[in-house]
Amino acid sequence: MSDRALLGVGTVLSFSLPFASNFFGISIIFLFSLLAMLLVWSQEIFTIQLHYREENINFTRRFMSKFPHAPLSFIRYSHIGLSTALIASSLYFIGFIPNIQGSLVLLFSFLTLVRIFDPILGCLSSSETISWSSLIGYLVIFTFAVSSGLDSTKLAIYNFPEEIVQSLLLALVVFTMLNLRMAYYKKFCFLHEQSLESQLRLILIPLLFLSIHQVLAITNGIDVDSIFQR
Repeated sequence: MSDRALLGVGTVLSFSLPFASNFFGISIIFLFSLLAMLLVWSQEIFTIQLHYREENINFTRRFMSKFPHAPLSFIRYSHIGLSTALIASSLYFIGFIPNIQGSLVLLFSFLTLVRIFDPILGCLSSSETISWSSLIGYLVIFTFAVSSGLDSTKLAIYNFPEEIVQSLLLALVVFTMLNLRMAYYKKFCFLHEQSLESQLRLILIPLLFLSIHQVLAITNGIDVDSIFQR
């Protein structure tokens, strides 16, 4: 499966999640976490490991040669450590061990985050001085996209069926997530010089819509009467 085909399938499936959730009576968070895991692992297997096999092998050799000995060699596990820290933090804030469905959501989320944070290794192995700011930018964009798209508490502000709005938001999140991961992989792991700029152009439009959603949600929550008195 090509990366474009995976992106198209992922966007369509994510758009259908609210309707599938209502039809089957399954939590949309459970369905989204499962779909996100399947998509990023499919991208890893079919695109990263198979399509870009030679580039990925070269990146692995380059990374291992830069961090050959302990303790720096443990950097190769930084994406796993960050994912573990986030899931552990989630459990801490929850305050209890969730039921089977909740535990599966955490497991799916962990497996997704491990693959999402893979490009961090490329940024760390880069010799460019901008790599650290690029790494932070990656985390910021990803966090913003996911937090915006999964915020279902403000869907009532639109004059459209909530399922339609939520479908669009989830599709934008998946589109951004897959494109962002591939953009950073190509730039910092596979050293495709022009890939980051061209891929980020595709991400800007979804981010614009997600930003508008956040602005509308914030504006709707402001008590205008308390600020501007009649």
